Amino acid sequence: MYFDLKELYAAARDGLAIFEYYFPEAAGKLSDPRYKFKIRPDEKTASAKLSYYQNLWRITDFGDQSAVNGLSPVDWVMHREGLQYYDALKFISEVILHRAPREGFRAAVRKAGYRFREMTAEDKPGEYRFTFRKTPLPEELKIIGRYVTPELLAEFNCRVVEQYEYCGHSDKMNRNVVHVFSATPDYPIYLFDYKTFKKLYRPMEVEKRYRFMYIGEKPKNYVFGLEQLLNTECEFNREDDDELDLVIAGDETTASNEDDTGADEPKKEKRIVKDLFRCSGETDALNLASLGFHVYWLNSESATMDAAQFADIDQYCENHYQIMDLDATGQREAERNALRHINLFNIALPEWIAARKDWRGNACKDLKDFINLSGKNKEETTYDFRVLKTNARRARFWSKTKDKQGKRSYNFSMENFYFFLRLNGFYKIAKSYVRKSDYMYIKLNGKVFRLIAPDRIKSEVKEFTKRWIERKKMMNILPLLDKINTSNQITEANMEGLPEIDINFRNATRNEEYLHFANGMSMKITPDAIRMVRQDDVPNYILGELQMGNKIISHILPHSNIRVLDKPPIEVAPTPEYRALLERRDNAPTIDARETINTELAGFPEIDRYTVTIHDNDFFFVRFLRDMSRLHWRKELERGESLTEDERKEEQLVLANLLFVYGYLCSEYKDPARAWAVFTMDYKISEVGISSGRSGKSVKTWATRYVRPTFCVGGRTLNDADKFKFIYDGYTEFHNNIEIDDFSEFGLFDYFYTEITGFRKINPKNYSAFDLEYKHSGKMSISTNFELKNTDPSTIARILYEVASDYYHEKTDKNDYLETRKPDDKFGKKLYDDFTPDEWLKFYNLIAHCIQLPMRFYKINPPMGNIVRRELRREMQAGIGKTDDFFKWANTYFQPRPANATDIAPAMEGWFNSYIVKEYAYKNFVENLSSKQRNDFRINRFKEHMAAWCRYYGYTFNPPEKFTDHQNERIMKYINAESKSMECLYIATPGADGTPAPLTVAPGDLPY
Repeated sequence: MYFDLKELYAAARDGLAIFEYYFPEAAGKLSDPRYKFKIRPDEKTASAKLSYYQNLWRITDFGDQSAVNGLSPVDWVMHREGLQYYDALKFISEVILHRAPREGFRAAVRKAGYRFREMTAEDKPGEYRFTFRKTPLPEELKIIGRYVTPELLAEFNCRVVEQYEYCGHSDKMNRNVVHVFSATPDYPIYLFDYKTFKKLYRPMEVEKRYRFMYIGEKPKNYVFGLEQLLNTECEFNREDDDELDLVIAGDETTASNEDDTGADEPKKEKRIVKDLFRCSGETDALNLASLGFHVYWLNSESATMDAAQFADIDQYCENHYQIMDLDATGQREAERNALRHINLFNIALPEWIAARKDWRGNACKDLKDFINLSGKNKEETTYDFRVLKTNARRARFWSKTKDKQGKRSYNFSMENFYFFLRLNGFYKIAKSYVRKSDYMYIKLNGKVFRLIAPDRIKSEVKEFTKRWIERKKMMNILPLLDKINTSNQITEANMEGLPEIDINFRNATRNEEYLHFANGMSMKITPDAIRMVRQDDVPNYILGELQMGNKIISHILPHSNIRVLDKPPIEVAPTPEYRALLERRDNAPTIDARETINTELAGFPEIDRYTVTIHDNDFFFVRFLRDMSRLHWRKELERGESLTEDERKEEQLVLANLLFVYGYLCSEYKDPARAWAVFTMDYKISEVGISSGRSGKSVKTWATRYVRPTFCVGGRTLNDADKFKFIYDGYTEFHNNIEIDDFSEFGLFDYFYTEITGFRKINPKNYSAFDLEYKHSGKMSISTNFELKNTDPSTIARILYEVASDYYHEKTDKNDYLETRKPDDKFGKKLYDDFTPDEWLKFYNLIAHCIQLPMRFYKINPPMGNIVRRELRREMQAGIGKTDDFFKWANTYFQPRPANATDIAPAMEGWFNSYIVKEYAYKNFVENLSSKQRNDFRINRFKEHMAAWCRYYGYTFNPPEKFTDHQNERIMKYINAESKSMECLYIATPGADGTPAPLTVAPGDLPY
């Protein structure tokens, strides 16, 4: 029933021979990755080809990728022949590799024969009748195990069933009939008869959950194999017992009256066998018994025994062992049993068996697999098992001895101590987040782990071990505790012998995020649902604690009163029109249709895309966010005017953007298609170089610190390249965000270019530099009172803008505010610091909804009008210095064209919708600059500044129809006063020459 897949593929030249069998006409060409061939007879153009991936040839049909996409050779045979895994391997071995005629190949039919008959007077509803085979066939024995005999089956009350009848209802015929099931060569049936109940076993049942069926009432806590154990001849000579060193510690859950650390009286009176083995099930037990060992098993590997039941079984043996499966369930239960019963020896099955597959195609995992695969014969198999037995570990790591004077002392077994520590979650990890070490230690508690620095592991282990012993309520533990206190075996150097582990703590995917809480529960967030799950059910591990200097990093949020509310405090949804467009795109029948709809989406006004509904206006954090979005508060509060519909939509869009940014920064998953840095700025337009501030941007940003580990960097000094050298000192892959607060006006944003879209280089002080790949490098948010200097397309592509209104502000003698407004003053308490448990509940429900937004929408931008204007103001500053001189000059110099004036403006002022001599305008501007500014600012920059000023107000600079030199895009006019042709500029205002309407200009920003 076992095939060595590695050997099979080697014989098939990594699977190429298998594909050559199906496509003989292409033999010699298939290994060419450019060669295409036909799979489907109806296809006109060949669309299939092979590729070599992970040491195997694989097939893809580009005409039908839903069915054939990167299939391995075995998967291809299963697909092409309609075979189960084992039969596909058998087909490859017999037909393809050994050239047997395919007509002679027979696939197994893995189901019982079935017929029915009418009930007679002797048939009773619910009754079973069995017909047994007198002598099991060799193949029926082999199904159970390699060395199983008819006598062994009989000893364990197991018989081979030829057929069985069941009197019961037939849904098809709507009456009681006698159902008759018969075994076949492909579908043997066995029955374990325990007198008061029976267990039907069908090992080749395709649906694993239907392999077993109980008939009758099984007693609670039944121990299978106990009857056979009690009938075993005693292996001990009672007269020699006193000569044996049999001081064995009792079960940790069993009280002891002996003046000792839990050691009961030596087991003598009831001992029957030297070694007794708990197996995970029937077939494991029968296979081990076939080697001559004594076995028992419970109803399942997850079934537990209390102290009394364990002690009752334990008394019959000198050494008590367990052998559990290699899968997660088996290992979890083995560890629980080992800690529950500390004298229980634990046999570890070798990992190599998992590389082999059973007939279902699953990795081998149990004792039956080991016995069937290990050794050439029974003698070798028995020896291999004895090797495993000899190296068994147990949780009791200490032993006692007596010297000639009767004085007791304790010895430690370090291997058992390592096993004890591993059972309690202690491991070594080949990563370091502290100085002077290339490894750390880890303490697992379920799915939560804590990282421990090497110089702390000794004290951590000693303290844990002492507390663990104290909890066991063993008598006279002081000598053992003294041994632990003074032991020279529990050292930092010896702890390096702990087993190494490599854990995955990445739980986020494109459509799945988690928030973890201190009550052992996590919020599971998907695009359409938020629900609470146990942390044991989270896919991977969760960081509980990592101490970095005086800071602690944790992915566990310190709140327990968390549940999912019916509605989040604020909710963002698409408008009906936008939703319909999104649904059309998602249901587009072709790529071309999807592309067309994407074009529509790109042109759909941002202001009309979303609705924002506030469900909890009493929550002051909601009120704060609403205030942050009030772009037109002065119109409402100071002028007493109602907002227009577009103004309300604009404020809703700001609020939607604020929440989207929370969702983006609080999502652990990093989407390569959305590699952005959040850039938070004031929406209000200030004079270039003038910082407004005090708008609440930082307070709003702080919320992410209460959700994800955040690495904070001061931004004021980041205008010097030297300041970036150790900027990430202390940053780890466990951080989620890098928060740069108060970014300098002349900050070197270009430094972050490659880090936003690629790897992040970490250069700690006095420690080796290393790179974090993009998906593990965290996200970045930058808050500033200034606009970006550089707004080229490469920069804009890396930005997710966020804006804040100036609702919160500081009144000074340099502004026109009527008052100072702060969140603390308005609400009478501090954001975050003064949250009640109920408000934290609302906060995390809001954050969970925010995390859904990037799953639902690609990007929610704020209103971009003032952002564009601020960046244009910055463009007009280039080459002049830290002043707004060009903007102020242009607002004065350019004027409406007087009535009946000529179409060429004079030197002292520039007219709209007229020709402006570039040289005149340039000289007029620079005459008020300092000599240094005049040297730095050249005339070739002047046109760029003019173009930016025109875009700022929505004017058209140099309309193409005015060009006289189209090749160089220039306007040349003959100027009489100069008696020569000179380059001119032209500013077309709205309504003139068909130019577009301007952008909305904030009051006070008009040039005249």
